[in-house]
Amino acid sequence: MTENIYDRQQELIAPPRVVHIIGCGGVGTWAAIMLALAGVRHLHLYDDDVVDESNLNRLPYTAKVLGKPKLQILSSTLTKLRPDIELTLHGRFQPLLHKFERSVAVIGAVDTMSDRQIIYKACQESDAYYIDIGAEGHRCTVSDSPADWALVEDRAGYFTPIWVAPVVAAASLAVSAAIYRNVQTNQTFMLDLLNMEKETDDGISTEETIENTEAAIRAATGRD
Repeated sequence: MTENIYDRQQELIAPPRVVHIIGCGGVGTWAAIMLALAGVRHLHLYDDDVVDESNLNRLPYTAKVLGKPKLQILSSTLTKLRPDIELTLHGRFQPLLHKFERSVAVIGAVDTMSDRQIIYKACQESDAYYIDIGAEGHRCTVSDSPADWALVEDRAGYFTPIWVAPVVAAASLAVSAAIYRNVQTNQTFMLDLLNMEKETDDGISTEETIENTEAAIRAATGRD
């Protein structure tokens, strides 16, 4: 691996060494790819599902991988992109078995509110940095707790309408939050791609959001 691969991002970010991603469907997969490309050295990945045909409208895979474990295919993709990356594959997240280091970034990209609450509680108990991320329809959200604007309901037989653009946008928000640590407390940020609108549920202005992002960049690159 050449030493100058990250030259063009050195003034922008200092990626964390470790990130946990719980849920490696559309959002989690793209988040893992972006974090690997950004230079994160160790990813903990959690999922116990297999690739289904309905996943292929938002995952960078072919039909040849149908029926194979998502973690197997994702880990193969990541090691092709960054052969020196360290991957720890956990299967389904189990709070009694899996513990987080203090302040480590944890991306919750699971489908149901009940699973989000379990992950959030585990992060609170270990003082980990929780990032709640979701995508549905034309929208995506990011929050520091299971979002009040929950995009996926816990309903039997409910299938989320989704396509690739909001999934990648959601992954971008999650990766930015893991690097910049810029998700505001008790704030849910929603991006509506159909109408090109963004909203927050706490009344923070655009100017304040810009200021917060610039401060996060300075902190992430050690230029406070």
